[in-house]
Amino acid sequence: LNLSSENIFSEIISSTRTKNERLELIKLLASLEKNDTLIVSELSRLGRNTIEVLQTVKDLLSRNIELRLLKENLIINGAESITAKLIIPILSAINELERDRISNRTKQALKTKKEQGIKLGRPKGSFSKSKLDKHVETIKKLLAKKVSIQSIARIINCSKQTLHNYIKMRNLRNNN
Repeated sequence: LNLSSENIFSEIISSTRTKNERLELIKLLASLEKNDTLIVSELSRLGRNTIEVLQTVKDLLSRNIELRLLKENLIINGAESITAKLIIPILSAINELERDRISNRTKQALKTKKEQGIKLGRPKGSFSKSKLDKHVETIKKLLAKKVSIQSIARIINCSKQTLHNYIKMRNLRNNN
């Protein structure tokens, strides 16, 4: 196999998103040609549910693209193979059920915490690091000089709304 950085795709978005929301997956599938080999960490990376996975696998196999699943230790290289017809649907259904079970356990745990009176999330009034923290002094100076938020946003290369939220959360208008 010829692996190089130009033919390795890395998707950061969750596999629970629809295929249309997963731009790297779309680019990858579009770039594959007859007799290529697609290697994925696990079957669930190909779709959010059994139907989507089966459609993707069917498309790959109809285009004579070999599929290698690392976690499952499977090589699928023909639409007529027993693996493609029997094992893929079963594995895909198991993955979907496991994802649903994890989601339900998480929701139940959060519900239990709420019922116990435990506050979830960040404490009110606290905030995390921001990409704008490195510009805080510049923002303060420009606000003191009555420069518009839109102009400041252009200067520090961020959106007007991001800057507005940052100023509001950190109460920068009143600190001048």
